[in-house]
Amino acid sequence: AEIKECIPEEVEKEKQGLTDTYRNYASQSNVEWADFLEQQLGYTEEEFDQDAEMYAEQVVTEKMVIYALAEKAGVKVTEKDYEKELQRILEYYGMSDESQFQQSYGMTLQQYSEIYGVRLNLLLDMTLDKYYEEFSK
Repeated sequence: AEIKECIPEEVEKEKQGLTDTYRNYASQSNVEWADFLEQQLGYTEEEFDQDAEMYAEQVVTEKMVIYALAEKAGVKVTEKDYEKELQRILEYYGMSDESQFQQSYGMTLQQYSEIYGVRLNLLLDMTLDKYYEEFSK
């Protein structure tokens, strides 16, 4: 697949998400942002911004490829598929319900899903399964 241009808004969203994650780590450690970058990551703020931009572009490119492959294969994640996957996650962690998950992990299952890209990963898995079935014939 060839991506001619990443969607700038999506790149910025990914970059901001990465930055927010690391800023949260710095805050939890009671360390100033610039000190955290230097001590924990070996970056200046400018270097971090540059690498975060490249990372975000890579993530957006990968997402665009996944969405294109899924569309070509006619694969869509339904709400039923998504809810089944969330239930599988609960079972994987040995949880009986979402409130137990939230108590244990300090976030809702929906927040977990957003942070870890559950819907996108499910789409990728379903798409790969579909292509595997087609190529195995």
